[in-house]
Amino acid sequence: MQARKEVFITDCWLSPEIALKRPVADCESEFRLDKVLGRIANAGVKVYIIVYHEVKMVMYNDSEHTKKAL
Repeated sequence: MQARKEVFITDCWLSPEIALKRPVADCESEFRLDKVLGRIANAGVKVYIIVYHEVKMVMYNDSEHTKKAL
């Protein structure tokens, strides 16, 4: 929340719905990753995210969902 210029995230599995602050009362928490990134992006902070595409025969972690949600 204190980022002023850029945020970089690299991951092999990233859930946009993950809550960054606990405890979570509901699934629409203001501290969900997608909502936090949306707020800081709207404030002019550049957000860069790399989610490695999985090999579906080996591991399926739905990187397409992350891509669409973010």
